[in-house]
Amino acid sequence: MALAESGLVQEAYDLLFREDYPSWLYEVNLGATTVWERWNSVLPDGTINPAGMNSLNHYAYGSVMEFVYSYAGGIRSLAPGWKRAVLAPIPDVRFGKKVTCSYDSPSGVYACSWETAEDGTLSVTVSVPFGCTAEVILPGAPDQKSLEVEAGEQVYRYKPLQDVRQVFTWDSKVSRALSVQKAMEILQRLVPPVAGMAHDPEMAANTFRDLAEMWYLPIDRKKLKEAVAELEKIRA
Repeated sequence: MALAESGLVQEAYDLLFREDYPSWLYEVNLGATTVWERWNSVLPDGTINPAGMNSLNHYAYGSVMEFVYSYAGGIRSLAPGWKRAVLAPIPDVRFGKKVTCSYDSPSGVYACSWETAEDGTLSVTVSVPFGCTAEVILPGAPDQKSLEVEAGEQVYRYKPLQDVRQVFTWDSKVSRALSVQKAMEILQRLVPPVAGMAHDPEMAANTFRDLAEMWYLPIDRKKLKEAVAELEKIRA
């Protein structure tokens, strides 16, 4: 939440989808149905961490879902008692083509969902409970003005300024390429040093734009530009 509230939503998403330790998906991949007191209360071999303090039903890190509802779903309160809210989803291709969220607030149920079509059209559906109002902010809309919405359901369909199906941009972290075979093939063909950096946790934490500005690195900037141009064409 702190990252998202500071405008670093992409970084927050990177943490959300991370699967190695430390991460909440590390726990999920080991069969967890609750959040643990330690990120590694259970070790990769299935044994309990001998360090102790290993509650397997602990809320300490459970706030990850607050980010999902607040930013992936985009539902956030703007007034006491949820009489007014903001509905401002921020899609991420790693969720797939659709996300639907609803929140049963003290004033009624708010709902917000987004879905991408094969032609890149984005559909955003919002629902506001009776007696309440909401500020709706459509992600990537050509007209970035917020909309004032009263009770009821509204559906918006439009072509966003940036295709939300796009997997890579200049501001994507190099580490993301590891999970996309086609991306690694592009990097290995055009900029082998960057393909190697994808396996280095420290270097892979940089974006492609970061690497382009690190002039001391042995990278052909022209080839890097070609590589990113090809990466930008990859669609989910």
